[in-house]
Amino acid sequence: MTIANGSAYNEPFTRVQATVNYTDVLIDVPQFRIDDGPSNLELSATFNHAAGDLQDGQVRFHVRSNDVELARIHRLAEARPGLAGIVQLAAEGAATLHRNSPPALSSLNGNLSARNLSMNKKDLGGLTATASARENAVVFDLNSDFAKARIKGSGHLDLTAGYPVDAHLSSLVSRGPSERFPLHRGPAV
Repeated sequence: MTIANGSAYNEPFTRVQATVNYTDVLIDVPQFRIDDGPSNLELSATFNHAAGDLQDGQVRFHVRSNDVELARIHRLAEARPGLAGIVQLAAEGAATLHRNSPPALSSLNGNLSARNLSMNKKDLGGLTATASARENAVVFDLNSDFAKARIKGSGHLDLTAGYPVDAHLSSLVSRGPSERFPLHRGPAV
């Protein structure tokens, strides 16, 4: 299926292309691609399940984008006028789904980058974030130069009841003679 020059959820697109195969035990999406001008997002996924049961089964996915300009995302431009920059995403993973249980990840690798971020043409910096599956947790890392601060974060999200998170964040703020970039607003401690 191909749709040209359309709109979904008030987001215009140049082209959407999709191939979907469905049986009583398999949902297979070997190709799903959205193009908006020079930006694109590609996805492929499969879900193997017992007949009539869409809550238990094996899921695999792969998603990637090229450079996506934030200013071209209409809902974001309406919510945050003046926000600009470029994001790029790549992720792939696999999991077993069980009714009323957290997903059991067998693999996950994800990368997100944002660069040249700005608000009303004032430089905000950029960031990179990664996530991967290790045993029954998602391990994540973050590096950023947002607001002229070097920010590093890491931690893990346990895939158990309540999804507990253990995270660590450190920063080094760069202050010029006439610029101040507080990490929080409020009374001094």
